[in-house]
Amino acid sequence: MAESDALRLWLSALSELGEGDVRVFRFRRGKARCEGFVLRYRGVLCAYENRCPHWGIDLDLGDERFYDAPSERIYCKTHGATFLPYSGECDTGPCRGERLDRLELELAGHDAWVIIPDAQLFV
Repeated sequence: MAESDALRLWLSALSELGEGDVRVFRFRRGKARCEGFVLRYRGVLCAYENRCPHWGIDLDLGDERFYDAPSERIYCKTHGATFLPYSGECDTGPCRGERLDRLELELAGHDAWVIIPDAQLFV
């Protein structure tokens, strides 16, 4: 996919995210409202679409809580599936072996561009 087919969304102050903290952002695909999130895990920022690969539903049920610190996993509140933060691979649950849709981040100092394929601004 050409980069011109992707939405470039500016996220500021990501350097302020603490370990296990997330920043949620919204976008559209056609008429569908979508979300993504950036997670700081072991000092590294990772971005994913907020969609469980099992049923295609939001992982967090709307409360913006994606990460379980004791297990060091991203999790789906509906199915209990857990995902490795670096790769998005499901290691427990009904979608074991599948992955979250990872989004590219381009860091720019304390901020970043998140690149979202086939998306438009959420207005």
